[in-house]
Amino acid sequence: EESLMLLWRVFLLHPPSVMATLQQRLCVASNHAATSNYSISVHGLINVGTFSHTPDVDHMDEVTHLSCMDSLAMFVSSSQDGSLRVWNADNELLRVVHLNAQPQAVSFCSLLGSLMIAIKGHLYQIEHTSYLPKHLLQMLMSIRVPP
Repeated sequence: EESLMLLWRVFLLHPPSVMATLQQRLCVASNHAATSNYSISVHGLINVGTFSHTPDVDHMDEVTHLSCMDSLAMFVSSSQDGSLRVWNADNELLRVVHLNAQPQAVSFCSLLGSLMIAIKGHLYQIEHTSYLPKHLLQMLMSIRVPP
């Protein structure tokens, strides 16, 4: 414990279960089954502040994983509710991807934003063209990505 140093304090309604960093922000998932509260919040690390959204866009069951992609300023969450949710850096919901299974984990697997999903011991890929919003796809067309 003596090697730990308090960096920052943040108020969370429930303890964090999953965390990831996106640029200079901390993305936090809190799971509280007793109140059916499965929330995602984003907190500024340099410019301190919280980016929130209305609870109606949160997952309906436990958030299992978060993955961030700095170059597109977005992150993705996976949940036992069988969905992936794509958020921007301001914690605004961009897209919901409904799956026919419960993902255990999700990760970006290409510079273009394709996703790798772990489901029941298998890995699956979702191409960026099948889920990214049109404005992000247009932005990607102007970026040179090495082969």
